[in-house]
Amino acid sequence: MGKGLRGERGYRLVPPSFSRKLKETNGVLGSSVLLECKVSGTSPISVAWFQDGNEIVSGEKYEISFLDNICALKLNALDATDTGPYTCVAANVAGSDECSAFLTSIVLESSYVGTPPISVTWKRNGTPIAQSPRCSVTTTDKSGILEIFNSIKSDEGEYTCEVANEAGADVCHSLVSILGARYP
Repeated sequence: MGKGLRGERGYRLVPPSFSRKLKETNGVLGSSVLLECKVSGTSPISVAWFQDGNEIVSGEKYEISFLDNICALKLNALDATDTGPYTCVAANVAGSDECSAFLTSIVLESSYVGTPPISVTWKRNGTPIAQSPRCSVTTTDKSGILEIFNSIKSDEGEYTCEVANEAGADVCHSLVSILGARYP
């Protein structure tokens, strides 16, 4: 990083440096997720967060904190538009540093009630989705859960969850758009 700058009183000003970087994180739609990293350097350090290059403002959707050199961003009520790259930028008078990670997973959960046995089928654009290294399909007594890891632009589309038993069937739909995602 170089020698750094000298302050008014001769002490060395150290530019920010991330000692613990952001990690790729999976999120469940409708819930919250926490992104954290740790920065060191000469105080005061200012911190800003960006999603896909756009600065994030703290509020109901995003909670930003910087305490004990831990930079934290809590995303509330996740939806499909929250996937993509997140960057934390730390700056002081001596310089700046940044670290980035992707919020990559798509998780859809469909709750249902009915008399067992209940079959659950997930589809994307009308094609059934099978268990794979990139895709987890889980069924409980009350819900069907679809998780797509490392989501990419081609994962966009209309997702349906079809549930059925001897008495009948039902279906729910979800349109998933991926903004700022990596292309396959």
